[in-house]
Amino acid sequence: MILDRFKLEGKVAVVTGASRGIGQAGALALAEAGADLAVVARGDLSETVSEIQRRGRRALPIHADLTCMTSVDTVVQATLAELGRIDILVNNAGFLRRTGVLGTREDDWDGVLSVTLRFLFLSRRAHASGSKRSAAARSSTSARCCRFRAECGSSRTPRPRAGCWV
Repeated sequence: MILDRFKLEGKVAVVTGASRGIGQAGALALAEAGADLAVVARGDLSETVSEIQRRGRRALPIHADLTCMTSVDTVVQATLAELGRIDILVNNAGFLRRTGVLGTREDDWDGVLSVTLRFLFLSRRAHASGSKRSAAARSSTSARCCRFRAECGSSRTPRPRAGCWV
């Protein structure tokens, strides 16, 4: 079976934005491959946690608002305390206001940057300072780091996609 090539037993993953959608699907796929998970979201994580546990893996739910940078230490420290390590970080959380480029306020844009870029950087740094295995850790930003494109007539807030350096 193809999953035999992707076994993750003994690994710990942190998945942000794990309460629904791509984040939830990613968390469940990692659990299916054998990883234990810390799942992070502002929303209800009960379904995600129960599905991870149904797959025989440990699940640590962490409710956090990733626009608040004190959440970085909370996520990293809780994961290290409860699950012992961090091997994989999937930064899937998103922050979006459907106001269009012209209607986007600076504080909304700061929130977008906090969740998609600053959290990724600070969580990697916090993990590196708290874990001897930091060099082996892997990160993914779930396709949020490609390019920046803004259209004046768009109903969507622009998203940063070129600022990831990992």
